[in-house]
Amino acid sequence: MNLLTMHKKNNIYIFNYILEIILYSAIVLEVIFFPSFSNFFGCLMSWVTFYIFKFFFKRGVIIKNPFSFITFCSLFLYRYLPLIATLIERKPITFGFETPYETFSYETFLFIIAGLAYYFAMNKNVDKNNRLQKFFYNTKYIYYSTPKLLWGLGIAGFIARILTLRSSDVEYGDVKEKFIAGLGYLIYAPFCLLFPNILKIKSSFNKKIVWGYIVVVFLLNLASNSRQAIIAPIGLYLLLFFLNIIIFNKNLGISIPKLIIIPIVTIVGFNFLSDLSLAMLSTRSSRSNISKSELLSQTITTYQDKQTMQQLRKLAYLDKGEFTEGNSQNYNNEWTEMYIDNFMLNRYANLRISDETIYLADESGYNNKEMQKNYIASVYALLPTPIINFLNLGIRKDNFAHSSGDLLYSIATNTEIFGSYRVTSYIGDGLSTWGIFYFPLQFCLWFLIFKILNSLVYFKKGEVIYSAFGLMNVFTYLGLLRNANGSLTDLSYLLRGFWQDCFIYILIVIVLKKMLQVRI
Repeated sequence: MNLLTMHKKNNIYIFNYILEIILYSAIVLEVIFFPSFSNFFGCLMSWVTFYIFKFFFKRGVIIKNPFSFITFCSLFLYRYLPLIATLIERKPITFGFETPYETFSYETFLFIIAGLAYYFAMNKNVDKNNRLQKFFYNTKYIYYSTPKLLWGLGIAGFIARILTLRSSDVEYGDVKEKFIAGLGYLIYAPFCLLFPNILKIKSSFNKKIVWGYIVVVFLLNLASNSRQAIIAPIGLYLLLFFLNIIIFNKNLGISIPKLIIIPIVTIVGFNFLSDLSLAMLSTRSSRSNISKSELLSQTITTYQDKQTMQQLRKLAYLDKGEFTEGNSQNYNNEWTEMYIDNFMLNRYANLRISDETIYLADESGYNNKEMQKNYIASVYALLPTPIINFLNLGIRKDNFAHSSGDLLYSIATNTEIFGSYRVTSYIGDGLSTWGIFYFPLQFCLWFLIFKILNSLVYFKKGEVIYSAFGLMNVFTYLGLLRNANGSLTDLSYLLRGFWQDCFIYILIVIVLKKMLQVRI
């Protein structure tokens, strides 16, 4: 089936319509309940962001660039969701902000840069593949998949996940533990079997077994006591479902009963995961002293105890509090990430981190020499330890037990650096490190990231072939450009992360090819 010549009614129209209705409703409510020019400026940021995103939110773009599009979505959500999420929690979009005009202006400008980087990196010509696309396709390992191979990859990832449950930290220089940890994402390979058409899998298999496997993976991730781990299976499934209905233009079957049921299920699901997150946090202090099975048992017991859960919700509520002018923590006092209560939305919509780091960047000064020195040293630290020692660079990786956010906070507040691994925003970190030269640097980094992700799609006689490696990593791509360590995270992925993942994947597939006797 030629995906590029299908002429059924496009589902993108429905998604765009829903996003637009939500946006305008949120703007009206923001203006009514929180009337101020700074809040309206935040609404303007969301409005501009949406219409830039809408330019790319097209079926043809997604078919030819699914993995980079998912990554681009995270940049869109970071500027679209805060308005909706804060309203749900009865707070203005500027909740706790100290530099709202700077924050909204810079974030809008940065998304324009992201849009330009994405436009120039897109696969546009379906009759032409670049050298990287040809290389990956010709090696076959990155693209090839069968049910037997996907199950083999899943089992390898499952074993790796069990082994890594012993410890949440991997020491520098521990090559064995790092290699095992690098196999963890393979646990999601069998998820792709629920959408066989994307990988052009025609052989039959039992989907009930796949669903049973997903439940087991969810429980295993729950035992890790990681909130990221418990939403990963759900996020991956939803993203694969989204790509499947867009690529093959599946009928969404939107009806009045579904319009009622879907929001209810979504709210119930969010509340369930939020409560589960609270239960996990309450048992986290003991996770280094007991086995993972005991930790899982404690988490479930806590979740089932209604009285304990009620107390935990009350504590969380008191910690966050309802919005009143001046009740939010001031940046001069200490670091704060208090913005959105829901931990899932908070991962993709905590715009206050941008405001806080921009404030700290103003305090530390742009183009800060100490930030530059740390950035360059961190780039050298990406090299394997044996190479660092051979080149006699004088860099010890264990000296980097802090994040760029930790350093920025230390410089701005004139306090001793403390390695708490604070996240930082692209804007705050970039301006404090490189000043205005940060913007062309970030354009180049995003362009290259979008480009290498687009190499996981190959065009052959009008047909589109998707990489199995890319599909099982699609949830990772959604979080690739979230708040972390600024542009250092992007550079690390470009110089090492992506290629390391590809190498390990190819190595495992070669081993499984011999063990399972599959032909590639």
